[in-house]
Amino acid sequence: MLTGGTVEPRGDNMVGDSGSIGSLHARIRGMNDPKTGMPTYAYLESPEIDEFYIHKFLECARLGSLPGGLGPSYAAFTPSGAGTAVENMSLRIPSHRLSDRQQLLASLDRLKRHTDQTGTMVGIDRFGQQAFDVINGGAVRKALDLDSEEARVAARYDSSHLKVHRYQKSQDGASTLGKLLLTARRPCEAGCGFVTVASGGWDMHGDGNNPGVLRGSESVAKPLDHAVSAFLEDVHDRGLSDKILLVITGEFGRTPRINGAGGRDHWGGICPLVLAGGGLKMGQVVGQSTKDGGEPATEPIRIRDLMATITHTVFDVGQMRLQVGLPEMILRLTQNGQPIDQLL
Repeated sequence: MLTGGTVEPRGDNMVGDSGSIGSLHARIRGMNDPKTGMPTYAYLESPEIDEFYIHKFLECARLGSLPGGLGPSYAAFTPSGAGTAVENMSLRIPSHRLSDRQQLLASLDRLKRHTDQTGTMVGIDRFGQQAFDVINGGAVRKALDLDSEEARVAARYDSSHLKVHRYQKSQDGASTLGKLLLTARRPCEAGCGFVTVASGGWDMHGDGNNPGVLRGSESVAKPLDHAVSAFLEDVHDRGLSDKILLVITGEFGRTPRINGAGGRDHWGGICPLVLAGGGLKMGQVVGQSTKDGGEPATEPIRIRDLMATITHTVFDVGQMRLQVGLPEMILRLTQNGQPIDQLL
């Protein structure tokens, strides 16, 4: 899921007591892939050096990883940030000592097996091995290592030649969106079920702190077009188009009219929503807006409908409803929202 800067947002919230969509996904599927140990939910962002935008990225990270009432265990894994999960993936002792400790743990486990007749030690072995693999170069670390990517593919994603205009008084930077989308594809292949990529800096107020429409559109539209086209081509070439659903949206839209400073301001009436892949019916426009692009002219697609569409795409909802102990907040997703019929 690529978030920018929605859908008709009034009366809904993509994050609340129920948690972010990724946290809900992790609660249904489990926090980690059972084979690779890859976290189910990941949040990716680029480093920000512009002082005016740093707080925006921090806010995106906070909102993008909130688990709501599900609890902190279902918050997003953020490789570029801090936190216990990232710290636990760091190796702070020599590799030979890690091996010694692993052998010691294995010996203790063999001793316990003599008194454990329940079979629980098998599960402990599996999760223990995952922990060692994560620290010692396992699937998680390999998935985040872009140096192992094929050079031709990495070059196709690279968007660093495209300039990003931030605060008007600061120096322009290089786009990292292509790198983020490449980073997102790799964990998906390794078992990550939901990845949020933050693409900040979509404000185009023309107010002195943000660029206007012309400069701002060049800053965000070109990197988005480049990175998304590379991602879709790459996913297709790997035979993953039906298995990976790309969602592009944001928290609101922009005013239909340009303001006096040559910019656009925040607008809650309507917002773009783009979906690609996931086995859905592509190549169509769903719904219409008014002539000025300010309001829905047909039945609006609300956030709950987007969440229902994602849920029905990635899960067998019938089987999901049979899960014992699944929170009511998750079951409501299949009842309150209506999947977008034209895509199914």
